[in-house]
Amino acid sequence: TQKRQSWALDNKSELLTTCLESIDQGVVVFDGDGRMQTWNQRYFELFGITADIAEVGLSLEKICWYLADAGVFKDNSPEFNARRVKAVMDCDPPQHEMIGRDGRTLDVRRNPMPDGGVSVTITDVTASRRDREGLQRRSAELEAIFANLDVGIAFIDAEGGMVAMNEVL
Repeated sequence: TQKRQSWALDNKSELLTTCLESIDQGVVVFDGDGRMQTWNQRYFELFGITADIAEVGLSLEKICWYLADAGVFKDNSPEFNARRVKAVMDCDPPQHEMIGRDGRTLDVRRNPMPDGGVSVTITDVTASRRDREGLQRRSAELEAIFANLDVGIAFIDAEGGMVAMNEVL
């Protein structure tokens, strides 16, 4: 039975690894002591760095130093590093965006784990951010055109209600 349990555990571990490596997000999990328990290659790729340092038990503090030395963070002072470690472990903030060293916009989400640890997921949102900014820019342009037309224009919805009108009306 012990051999069967070991085999089942190995299979589950392999399945977890396969799942983690197949998703587009970067994932890393730290235990309550801030030691890395699992991760995927994408986590390091999104930061534009190699995963050569990755190993079970690696401290979050060392990872933060590695990221700072690689230029991911602008500040690599001991005070900043200590604040970064505390922020990750406290999940504070639980979600934020940051710019990676290669200019990508990264959505970072931190979630507390039952054992006091934390899971971190990172998603490249560069394209959606660029699209959103483009839509906002185009919307502002259209609003300016609409407001400065020499003729009156009104937009009416399907129920006959006025949605918008310019100043000329």
